[in-house]
Amino acid sequence: MDIPKKIKLVGLGVVVLTTLNSCKEGGRSEILHFARTIKSNSCKIYEIQWGTESHWIATLHEVENLLPCDIPIKERETLLSLKNASMLRKVDSYDRLGDDIHGKIDAMEVYDAIMADSIRILNFQNQELKMEMEKLLGDIRSKDALEKVRTKVHSIQSRECI
Repeated sequence: MDIPKKIKLVGLGVVVLTTLNSCKEGGRSEILHFARTIKSNSCKIYEIQWGTESHWIATLHEVENLLPCDIPIKERETLLSLKNASMLRKVDSYDRLGDDIHGKIDAMEVYDAIMADSIRILNFQNQELKMEMEKLLGDIRSKDALEKVRTKVHSIQSRECI
């Protein structure tokens, strides 16, 4: 099973389990569980973004080594600075770059799209969890208890990703 399918299945499982657990547990532990899951998803998003950026850098380095010598300097700079397959294809000299370069850019476009889809799924899950968390926070009647829970949620969300 590939990574995006795993992310989708894990995310779906998290949403289902947290929904089922909400029937059994009190609001505070549920809220903190949502906060941890949101933080975990946010860290996965950062990881995916960083990995995609690194992959683009490596791909463009490979492209640089394959570029024909007669590509004008300005176009060469443009080709090596863009991290978007659609934009790369708009560069005047793209059509004459050859199958090796086209293949690398095409493969990067597919990878980029899959990673963008994974990020959208994680962002959607975070939105759903935030709505559920806010609903549970609204059920807390004690001002002091609400403040303590919000402080704990803030603490969880402020942690650095590992």
